[in-house]
Amino acid sequence: MPYNLTSSKLALLACACLLVAGTRTPVSSQGQPIPASVDAKYGIELYQSGNYAGAVKALRDATKKDKSNADAWYFLGLALVRSGKQNDARKAFEALLRLRPNSVAANNGIAYALLTQGKAFEAVRALETSLKLDPGNAEAHSLRGTIYLRFGSFKESLAE
Repeated sequence: MPYNLTSSKLALLACACLLVAGTRTPVSSQGQPIPASVDAKYGIELYQSGNYAGAVKALRDATKKDKSNADAWYFLGLALVRSGKQNDARKAFEALLRLRPNSVAANNGIAYALLTQGKAFEAVRALETSLKLDPGNAEAHSLRGTIYLRFGSFKESLAE
């Protein structure tokens, strides 16, 4: 038996097709589908592939869903730094510090964000905390060396 489409059924079918066409799965700049609900793992993968804007969006979504996900906060901070959003990056690293008070990575992230904002003295304080927690931390020494270099303290910079 053939299917009889009346004009009203045909109009409903056309509307449904338009709705489906308008709600296609968004794709990343690499052509990969972006799922509607993004999790921290996906955001971290975006960060590691260099898609910082996508990572920021995914990781913000992830941290809204789970405020206790320290890894999501860490990578969100990194992605924000790479996106040039230093204030937001510092806030993400501060959220990480609330979850992991002895996090050298969080203190280093805060220091880097402050340094890129021209707040060297505040950055040094964060680095001092990092180096108290881990005296041999190469990243903290490197950042402190950069600060010394900016202020013309070449001997101290070289020592770092």
